[in-house]
Amino acid sequence: MTGIIVVGIVLFATILAGWTWRRGAKAKAELAAKYPAPGKMVDVGGYRLHIICQGQGSPTVVIEAGANDCSLSWSQVQREVARFTRVCTYDRAGLGWSERSPQPRTAHNLVEGLHTLLARSGVEPPYALVGHSLGGLFVRLYAHEHPDQVAGMVLVDAVHEEMFWV
Repeated sequence: MTGIIVVGIVLFATILAGWTWRRGAKAKAELAAKYPAPGKMVDVGGYRLHIICQGQGSPTVVIEAGANDCSLSWSQVQREVARFTRVCTYDRAGLGWSERSPQPRTAHNLVEGLHTLLARSGVEPPYALVGHSLGGLFVRLYAHEHPDQVAGMVLVDAVHEEMFWV
């Protein structure tokens, strides 16, 4: 009798998980159709990232949002900065309109994704990098790995890699 109950619970859980997954996929597709990406989607090697650039001028300001934020969180700032130079925001892999990366979510992989995105989008250096919160860590790593492309940085309430080593 206990075996039948266990099988019933497992079967119910499997059906519930499948139903939930199907409903989630349908809802995601409906949202994507209703709210298309305002920028462009660029293949960066097996997945696509969303980038939106406005304005003209040099250096191009590249804004890196905080932990789970996306390009939308900087839209009002982007509009103002675009009055005097080119400014780009983007969505890291798995956030906003960007697709998930098949790579592990490491700082190095995120920085290389941004590097590839900028190159394949035709966004020429030099860059003035703006990093908010966790994004500050990523722009500092970008500047370390690609110093010839970076004209400067602005860190907005940025984290430091040793901030939790107290």
